[in-house]
Amino acid sequence: KIIPDEGAAIKNVAGEFLSYDNYYNIFITKSDEPFEKTFCHEMMHAIDFNALNHKYDITGNWYDYNPKNFNYSIRDYRNDNMEYTTYSYDEDEVYFVDAYSKVNQDEDRARIFENVCYIDEDNIIKKYTNLLKKAKYIRDELIKYYPSLSNSEVFDSIK
Repeated sequence: KIIPDEGAAIKNVAGEFLSYDNYYNIFITKSDEPFEKTFCHEMMHAIDFNALNHKYDITGNWYDYNPKNFNYSIRDYRNDNMEYTTYSYDEDEVYFVDAYSKVNQDEDRARIFENVCYIDEDNIIKKYTNLLKKAKYIRDELIKYYPSLSNSEVFDSIK
């Protein structure tokens, strides 16, 4: 059983990424989310970790895709601050999938990536211009450092 430490943002996790002994491990627990969606979320964490270890700068311009003067904060998640999320009324002001995306840039990318990989009938990434821009940024940066992804179907949903 994997239990986050006391400082973790949440206690009931649907998935977890761990790196141990040069292996990347993804653990998925039962949750309301589809397995594939959770797997893609955790896969993005593994990709971020791998990129960091290889000194690949896949996040260099990430903040350019957020609202001006925005700062990630666990407080916004805990308070369910829905500003700039898909729960906003102005579609042009949507920069985050949900409040959890605003915890930090890693969770933001993971929430975007899970919605790029797992396609359902209501693809929110294509529905909101700023989310699509973030998804395309992720795609372009990953293909730059992982060129084999250029032939992958993983980004078909945002063509």
